[in-house]
Amino acid sequence: MVSLEPLFHNDNLCIALKGRYPDLVLREIRKIPGVRYTRTHSCFYVNYAPATLEAIRERLHPIEKCIVTGWDAAKVSTAKAVLLIDL
Repeated sequence: MVSLEPLFHNDNLCIALKGRYPDLVLREIRKIPGVRYTRTHSCFYVNYAPATLEAIRERLHPIEKCIVTGWDAAKVSTAKAVLLIDL
């Protein structure tokens, strides 16, 4: 199962692709434009856009269970505010 979660990485809101990556899923993840791996968070990520989130879900869902979690607008806004305060 792959979880698509919000991630603030280098002050940017990103989509984290967390979970276990069977070979077929890993190949599909690597085809996503702009995808990168972060050792800090131990996951793949890509810059956030609503269309990107949906495109990733549609790409991965046929080959692996894919859940979208944590994208409640209030939670994401609060997390960004906390990140800015910590700077």
